[in-house]
Amino acid sequence: MASAKVKVVDPVDALEQVAVLDGRRAGERVHLAVARLLEQGVRKPSAFQVVSLARDMVVAPGLAVIYRQTAIQRLATCTASYFRLFALDETWTYIGAEIAAGRCRFDFLFEHEDGQVLADELKAGRVADRGGRRLFDEQVARQLKAGAAKWGERFLGVRVLLLAAPRASFLARPDGERQPLEWGGER
Repeated sequence: MASAKVKVVDPVDALEQVAVLDGRRAGERVHLAVARLLEQGVRKPSAFQVVSLARDMVVAPGLAVIYRQTAIQRLATCTASYFRLFALDETWTYIGAEIAAGRCRFDFLFEHEDGQVLADELKAGRVADRGGRRLFDEQVARQLKAGAAKWGERFLGVRVLLLAAPRASFLARPDGERQPLEWGGER
């Protein structure tokens, strides 16, 4: 008797077959949620604000409740992580999201009261393989070049914020230096 082949499904791949849980769409929603709160002047959102926003943003008619709850939880967790770990203080003014400079875009752009400019590059998923890491490094290099060209000495660099691995987040400076970020007195 011939044995039947059993197909093993990767749980992450299975989730991405549900459109609302696709990693790219989920990442786009995180960017949008953070931008909405920043546009409202919110720097320390309450849990209620974050969950309500996530609930309002995850709309997919006919979506099974379990998938909707999963998408809401992922969005709320990533959004809350950004504000809990990386939100800048009130000395920084939020300029906007998806700001074009050169041949790239900055996820979020801020200006300090002393005139310095800082960009945030938000990664809500993982940057796992070598190819993904290479593309990611090239993106950051383009952003550094574009930021320096547009704002000159005022441009401090790009904070690369890895929500899936926050301790790996860093500030990429125009001179190529990468400085680990600190929060709460820890590194």
